[in-house]
Formats: sequence, C-alpha cells, structure tokens
Amino acid sequence: MKLLLDQNISHRVVKLIEQHFPFASSVKQEELTDANDVTVWQHAKQNGFAIVTFDEDFFNIQMAKGFPPKIIWFKTGNISNKQAADFLIAQKDMITSFISDEAYHNEGCLELFLLSPK
Repeated sequence: MKLLLDQNISHRVVKLIEQHFPFASSVKQEELTDANDVTVWQHAKQNGFAIVTFDEDFFNIQMAKGFPPKIIWFKTGNISNKQAADFLIAQKDMITSFISDEAYHNEGCLELFLLSPK
C-alpha cells in the first residue's frame, strides 16, 4: 500500500509511520513540492499512490476526474506531526481495507475524523 502525503502534511511524518506504512512518501520526497494539485494527483495515479491530505482540493479533483487515486481525507483540524502519524497508525486497518478490500472497490474517498475528548 502506497501513501502519498500531500504538501499540507509534513514530509517528516513519513519517518514516523514508515514501520507501519513502508511505502509511504511525501510530495517533497517525490520532488513535487512546487507542483499544483492536478500534477500531484496525476503522479499519484501513475505511480499507484493513495493521497493523504487535510484539504478538499483532491476530493474536488476526484469528483471531476474519478479515481484512482483514492483519497484519504483527514478532517482533524490542526494537529502536530506526531499526532498525524499516530492518527494514521491508529487508522491503519481502515486505510488498508479502504485501499485494497473489494468491499471498498467503488469508494474513492475515505474521510477520517479525529474526535477530541470532552
């Protein structure tokens, strides 16, 4: 399973999740730092990545162009790199199922919410 972390998620998160997601990469590592979202989307599609993002831009592209790539949309608000890594790791089973399970074959976007304790 290949994850591509969008520009809005620090490339440092890759190091924090590599044990759980060994094929994760970032826009920076893929030399796409200054690329627009459509270019990143095309790169993900051509290279078998699912895009992990905090914003709706890739969802909007997917609505126009379809999928792959699949989108994993974090709806967490501002969180630290460690929190982002911990959240990805905690959601590993769901992410793995979403990307590879036949039950999610027709689903292009997984929205993940981080609920704060009351």
